[in-house]
Amino acid sequence: MALSPVAPAQQGSQEQEIGLLFAQTANRGTMKPIKGTPRFNLKLFGVNSQVVWFSDRPARQSGQIPVREFTRSWAGFGFVEDPPNAALTLLRAHNSQDTVVMELGRPHLKKKKKSRIRYSAQILDEATGNLSHLDSDLDPSVNRRFRAPSLFIDDAAGRVVNGCLIAPHSICPGVDLHAADLRGANLSGANLRGANLIEADLRGANLIEADLRGANLRGANLSRAGELGGANLHRADLGGANLSRAGLIGAALSRANLREADLREANLNGADLRLADLREADLSEANLVGANLARANLKGANLTGADPRGAKFCRTAMPDGSINDRDC
Repeated sequence: MALSPVAPAQQGSQEQEIGLLFAQTANRGTMKPIKGTPRFNLKLFGVNSQVVWFSDRPARQSGQIPVREFTRSWAGFGFVEDPPNAALTLLRAHNSQDTVVMELGRPHLKKKKKSRIRYSAQILDEATGNLSHLDSDLDPSVNRRFRAPSLFIDDAAGRVVNGCLIAPHSICPGVDLHAADLRGANLSGANLRGANLIEADLRGANLIEADLRGANLRGANLSRAGELGGANLHRADLGGANLSRAGLIGAALSRANLREADLREANLNGADLRLADLREADLSEANLVGANLARANLKGANLTGADPRGAKFCRTAMPDGSINDRDC
């Protein structure tokens, strides 16, 4: 499971702000001082493969997110700019050394040992926010080595639009986000299959590895604008999606699946389409000026009236099956 919608979609645009609390469990851990600083290295071993999340009132919902995706989404939850507070509670410890509150730094998950995670941390004197109920149970410290730890991380701000939590790995198939302002939104890995994103503003949005199969993005704006770069759709699945008249100037679509996608009159000026799967896609009247189509697959695609001036072709499979190496 990933982040599921917090409420059923309703007619009309409805928005609310919620807070998210994350819970991570492990078999054991250590907490050792970092020499010359007030901080510690918090290491958890045998961590659960899923991080559980809860939302506060009025939503009162929950879900799970894979631990690797949780660490990758640290910035997306706002934890880089505003490091979160967390409560470390120990199931198998003396009552005088079983609960501490700390500020957490960015997590580091071992690539080869996915069940081991490390945070830098600094002990705090009081619990606040959703952790305030633990204030009376706080201890000055815990043992350097401990078993059965639970880490409660508070809190990420969550925005809900028509029942869809705008966050990495949300599950919102079929959601109505027509004309929604999603500038800079982080929806990496989200399930937006069949979603209504007609005329949505997705400038600077992170849609890496998002599932957008069959989604309607007709007239959506995914172009770069000022400090906002083009939307990042690297490895996104847009099979059968409607992107007609969409603005994709400077968008990153490398390795994206655009098979059978409707890209009629789409503005792909300067878009990165390296290794994109565009088989059977309709690119008629599309603006491909300066687009990077290196190693893209255009077999069976409709390029009638498309403008490819300045586009880069290198090992590009053309609609007739030939290979275009013009710019290699």
